[in-house]
Amino acid sequence: MQPRWGFVRLASVVLAGSVLVGGLVSFAGWAFDLPRLTDWWNTGITIKTNAALCLVALAAALLLHHRGAAGRVPELLLSGFAGLVGLATLFEHLTGLDLGIDTLLFAEVPGSPATTSPNRMGPPSAIGFGMLACACWFLAYRPESVLSIALPLAVVVSTTLSLLGFLYMADAMYRAPFSIDVQTAAMLSALACSLIAAQPAREPVRTLTENSTAGDLARRIIPLAIIVPVLIGLGRIHGELHGYFDLSFGTALRTTVEIVVLTAVLWWTIHIVRTRDVQRRDAEEARYRGERRLRRVLDASAVPFMVLAPVRDADGAIVDFRWAYVNKAAAAVFGRDGAALSGARISELYPGTWEEPGLLEHFTAAAERQEVRDFEVRAIAAGVGGWFQVIVSSLDQDIGVWFSDVSERKRHEIELKEADQRKDEFLATLAHELRNPLAPIRMAATLARRPGSSEEQRRWCQDVIERQVKHMSLLLDDLLDVSRITRGILEVRRSPTLLSALVDNAIETSRPLIDSRRHRLEVELARDATVNVDPLRMAQMISNLLNNAAKYTPPGGLVHLAVRLDGEDLVISVSDTGIGIAPRDLPAIFRMFSQVKSAQDRSEGGLGIGLALTRGLVELHGGTATVHSEGAGRGSTFTLHIPHALAGTAPPAAMREERRRTGRPLSILIADDNRDAAQSLAMLLEADGHEVFVASDGAAALEAFHARRPAVVLLDIGMPRMDGFEVARRIRACGAAAKLVAITGWGQSADRDRSAAAGFDHHLTKPVDYGVLAALLQDHQAAAERAPRQ
Repeated sequence: MQPRWGFVRLASVVLAGSVLVGGLVSFAGWAFDLPRLTDWWNTGITIKTNAALCLVALAAALLLHHRGAAGRVPELLLSGFAGLVGLATLFEHLTGLDLGIDTLLFAEVPGSPATTSPNRMGPPSAIGFGMLACACWFLAYRPESVLSIALPLAVVVSTTLSLLGFLYMADAMYRAPFSIDVQTAAMLSALACSLIAAQPAREPVRTLTENSTAGDLARRIIPLAIIVPVLIGLGRIHGELHGYFDLSFGTALRTTVEIVVLTAVLWWTIHIVRTRDVQRRDAEEARYRGERRLRRVLDASAVPFMVLAPVRDADGAIVDFRWAYVNKAAAAVFGRDGAALSGARISELYPGTWEEPGLLEHFTAAAERQEVRDFEVRAIAAGVGGWFQVIVSSLDQDIGVWFSDVSERKRHEIELKEADQRKDEFLATLAHELRNPLAPIRMAATLARRPGSSEEQRRWCQDVIERQVKHMSLLLDDLLDVSRITRGILEVRRSPTLLSALVDNAIETSRPLIDSRRHRLEVELARDATVNVDPLRMAQMISNLLNNAAKYTPPGGLVHLAVRLDGEDLVISVSDTGIGIAPRDLPAIFRMFSQVKSAQDRSEGGLGIGLALTRGLVELHGGTATVHSEGAGRGSTFTLHIPHALAGTAPPAAMREERRRTGRPLSILIADDNRDAAQSLAMLLEADGHEVFVASDGAAALEAFHARRPAVVLLDIGMPRMDGFEVARRIRACGAAAKLVAITGWGQSADRDRSAAAGFDHHLTKPVDYGVLAALLQDHQAAAERAPRQ
């Protein structure tokens, strides 16, 4: 709504209210026989009773109109009454009949001035009431009709003529046959103006109230055009009547004044137009400078931005958008020049863009409902792929679109989600793989405990337990190796090694699985040579590839191992006739915890870390691991390539034979809150001739140490009452030289550093390899035997 419309409607109400009061006052003059109230200007021409009632009725109808639909019926009844009275009176004037409506309420003396029949309003008043009543009907039911404005304007013109007649004493303009009194003419004119003001969106009120050059001119010139001629006419008439000048001088004076006033008004108008024109040019120039600065800023911005204008169909619905502006960053995303995009429709240059789910709906919401939308979309236009973060907002009738390529972030999100899923799958697989060996261990232990078990059954139970414990140990070793590679703390220890020895060690490890699957193993070793690699890790890599081939090849398949030198580079490949790998799964085959679907269905267990471990180990050697497969069901080939592996010297001969257990027995204290673990280890050590003591918590271990003074203390870390770290610190605090060995499930480098700081000499992780522990004890025995000779 225009800012001035409220004021215009208020003026309409004030005018209608004034007429209502004036009509009631005039009617009171008849009711109480007060002639002065029926002739305000004392002209001798009175307002008639019916005229006063019609004015009251029309004024009340207009006031009800401003209340809205609630007053619609009374409004029409009141305006209808005034219209019928006016038309009936006009009928009387035209036919000469007396319908008896003029003196229905009050009589008037015959022969009153400007009155054709006692108390009958004149034809101008009757016609005016009929026209205003019709205008009220159009205002209520056809507000767009031109008659709702034209009829009140006609009344204003006719009543103005009558009022000018009274002002200039021109009897012919207000006496018979155009009889009308001052009160009726003035209040009819006020009612007509009130009707016009009730329609501020229509001309002429719209132009008079708008904030424009035309509005300013109308508000300044129209009042002058009405008031100035009236004042000039009054001056001439009164000058002639009082003998100030004659007719000729009066005419010349009036002409001179009109020329001066008209010239001044025109010059004022020119000044207004010029001022507005200058202001408009300044505003346009300021807007142009602002747009140019904004365009420069947007063009320099690295964030893609564009302004889109909606394209609508015949029904007004948005079906497309066209580019109104595109900055350089956005044009680069689309791969076109900004000038080629500007003005073009999106669907013409990029057909199929609106097939992207939700894209058109987001843009339309910003254009039609002034909403701000923030969303992600897979393509900002057909053929412009990737993930985009998009913000859309309204810009008057257009929309502004900011967008940025978030494909990298989206890829990381997807990778994180996939990694999280692989982690969950890994944990489930780990639980499964750990439960598998526990079941035969439990059954074997139950069988061995039965009194009726034979010696052969007990040996079988021992073999089962040893084999399953070894399997669990390998699983944990693989996990620890992967963790060390990930954190960058695993080192390879290169030494000159024969290729044939590497191959033999790897095949020896994998032979049981290959034979159990009835595979045929082919080995191709072009020539034996000495290579500079970590022999343990190299054999581990080859064994992992052989095991992988054996697992995923149907029974009775072929596994081919080829080892060759390419110059100074070592190339090892393992091929099989197994289930193969689909092309889509090849990129993920070396990922941690990764097992493709077909492999999961046909695998014989595993955590999905063998190939990831192999790739990590070969990369520590400076090499690469690759895979090739023709597709599902067509086998696969894994290849390790290690550069500069050829060594220049032969491997050293064995320096000594395997140690035999020698020396005097040791006194050993074992402290572990797991009684079964402590007792089983104590039995092994006693079988080797050592004297062993067992404690089940830290405090008991410290008491046993002070009581027995053992040579070696094997301490678990996580014990009740006092942990292994505190026990070690207190033993060292008393100056004891016993050998302290930590035996724990915690095997990270930080755990080893912490045990060394507490005073431990060695750190072994569970499950302990008894051979490693026996070697430590033998070294301590040897040192004890050498001590007296030093």
